[in-house]
Amino acid sequence: MTRLGHKIAGLGLLFVLTPLFAVVPAPAQAWRDDGHRIVCHIAFLELRAEVRAEVARLIALDAGTQIFGEACIWADDVKYTTHRETEPWHYLNVPPKARTVDLENCTPHRGCLLSAIETHLGVLADRRSTDVERLEALKYLGHWIGDIHQPLHLGHAQDKGGNDIHVLWQAADGPVSPFLLNPRETNIHRVWDHEMLDDLRLEPFRYATRLWMSITADERESWIDSGALGWARESRLIASDPETQYVGAQPGQVLILGPEYLQRHFPIVEERLKMGGIRLAHMLNLLLMQPRPQTP
Repeated sequence: MTRLGHKIAGLGLLFVLTPLFAVVPAPAQAWRDDGHRIVCHIAFLELRAEVRAEVARLIALDAGTQIFGEACIWADDVKYTTHRETEPWHYLNVPPKARTVDLENCTPHRGCLLSAIETHLGVLADRRSTDVERLEALKYLGHWIGDIHQPLHLGHAQDKGGNDIHVLWQAADGPVSPFLLNPRETNIHRVWDHEMLDDLRLEPFRYATRLWMSITADERESWIDSGALGWARESRLIASDPETQYVGAQPGQVLILGPEYLQRHFPIVEERLKMGGIRLAHMLNLLLMQPRPQTP
């Protein structure tokens, strides 16, 4: 743990694939792209005006995009190329029978979601950080907060966070329609990453705005009263719930999941996306409100 991370006590932080039957699994994308767009756009809408302006100023320096929600995808794009050391920072493995998460689950020499959040909070909190460093930390932090709210990122090393638990996904045409589409082969990690979101067929930024507008004052107040370790524990409780059908499933096993699974769990997906956005905004509001020191 860095000393910078321990200094951010005001934030309450305790620090913190593939088609079915493929021979070589492809990398999983956390919340896929749309999940990250949604979390970060909710956060952007929630920011105080002066903080939103600072985020927009930093994102304007990015060569790839001028939109915060798009910038939050970047961490997945580079984890197997230019930033290979960050690949284990996208998740935290826990023992298969564990119902909770402890700091000891984070491997010190490799890092994990909790230490990644701490590291990039530290960069943003350090007023001496350059704009280039702060931009990268902002993109990473937006991504990590999305990841920690995806329950299967608190999974098991043995099955690669559910990427080796095969699923025949008999999706419905939207979360409540009885009309069945053709079943598709996937895995349980991808079901939580994007299969349920894909079945909505909504434009992510409009959908994020709709979710943001549905958040109540009581929800905002209760969601920010915790830190990253608590968020990880929430995700682990969902992943270990028998209704999720993850714990106890074996690599190579094929689960058949259909409309009932979608109807039961999609409200959880929506809540995790909203929680991630509100909590990310809360951290950025705390970190970026203070004026930066003038360069001599």
